[in-house]
Amino acid sequence: MPRVILLEFNELTPHLLSRFIDAGHLPGFQALRDTSDVYTTDPEASGVDLEPWIQWVTVHTGLGHEAHGVHQLDQGPDLSEPSIWDTAADRGHGVWLCGAMNVAWQGPTRGHVLPDPWSTRVAPHPRELAPFFEVVQASVREHTAGAKPLGKADYARFALFLARHGLSRRSVETAIRQLLRERTGRYGWQRVAVLDRLQWDVFRWYHQREKPGLSVLFANSVAHLQHRFWRNMDPGPFSVKPSATEQIELADAVLFGYQSLDRIVTDTLELAGDDTAVVMCGALSQQPCLDYEGTGGKRFYRPHDFDALLDFAGVPGPFTVAPVMSEQFHVRTGDPELATERLRALVGDGRPVVFAQVEDDGDVMAGCGRYDQVDPSMVVRNQGGAEARFGDLFYAADSLKSGKHHPDGVFWVRPPGGRRSGNPRRSTGERVSLRSIAPTVLRLLDCEVPAHMQAAPVV
Repeated sequence: MPRVILLEFNELTPHLLSRFIDAGHLPGFQALRDTSDVYTTDPEASGVDLEPWIQWVTVHTGLGHEAHGVHQLDQGPDLSEPSIWDTAADRGHGVWLCGAMNVAWQGPTRGHVLPDPWSTRVAPHPRELAPFFEVVQASVREHTAGAKPLGKADYARFALFLARHGLSRRSVETAIRQLLRERTGRYGWQRVAVLDRLQWDVFRWYHQREKPGLSVLFANSVAHLQHRFWRNMDPGPFSVKPSATEQIELADAVLFGYQSLDRIVTDTLELAGDDTAVVMCGALSQQPCLDYEGTGGKRFYRPHDFDALLDFAGVPGPFTVAPVMSEQFHVRTGDPELATERLRALVGDGRPVVFAQVEDDGDVMAGCGRYDQVDPSMVVRNQGGAEARFGDLFYAADSLKSGKHHPDGVFWVRPPGGRRSGNPRRSTGERVSLRSIAPTVLRLLDCEVPAHMQAAPVV
């Protein structure tokens, strides 16, 4: 029975991949590229629709953003059309989803599912995955209102789960090196690579045990590092330059992210062998974020305490809050219109402090709407006239935003055994619709492509 491993590496940038490969930094990616058909995807979207939580749903369903209707993170369960794993499972394939973003299932869950760490509506399946999911989610999402704080018992269950589910010596050594490095007070940003390695160990263990037809591995580390450190990788286009001291640590931060994934690519090719197809995609990519350079660069501010912020705004309870990415967070409350009104009423220096809007699912999407350098002593007033210091409500993220989204996406297709010399790969740079990924994966699995997938597969 055919098998496919789908590597979902969020926001890999095609020209950076080529540059780093040509410089000899990425032997794993080079081995995959040299035995694959190589394409660049077009998401057929722009502006507010050029977001990963939208475009990954397109990857999974073969539907454009207007057709699938999912426009927010954690909205995936509202999908009405099946995703590739639904079709694969219906055709008798086992399925293993490890971190895929904004997932949904049609009917009962069939297979193994580790949701993305921003998910609040899809539970890990089976429950044996919960100890891993809970710690990963807590490490990615900050200050979730109402969330149970993790204690020693949670981390003990996490460690025991890893020990029983594929923890490798390489991952242990990577984690120890990282902890020792952080004792210097620097390099904490490299912790994302440790999380990638641990998730890879779990992915490999279940893949080898279950031998599913479709296995999906998601990683967000490169996207995260590009957003934070593109300025350090390439200071030229930016008006706000990094300091020489900062560059000692951060000049190669983006390359570090690609090299960390490169080791996973090498391990994936070994895991796949000659019997399994490997597909790698990025959904979209990044470019320098120069929009805010005239005002000192784009900054993000996050609430210290969501309950305290909503109480100050006058949002009546009960409510729950779930952080999303950057400055954004969801609010679930019985009166979303009132919550939106109260949050929008927060004003500092005559300008709104919080953006908020009611989404189609009834949640309120909100976040700090100030991206300039804000004095922590700035007075914020709520609708009733009460005052608080901005710095008591919000804290600044630890770096300027450096990368923003670009529509080009990576899409490499390696058939079982890879392209041979007598069957050369297609030339790089050919552009295809992002909607082509889903029917391509299903073709590789010998599954009939559903009628709602209108784009042509590339195999």
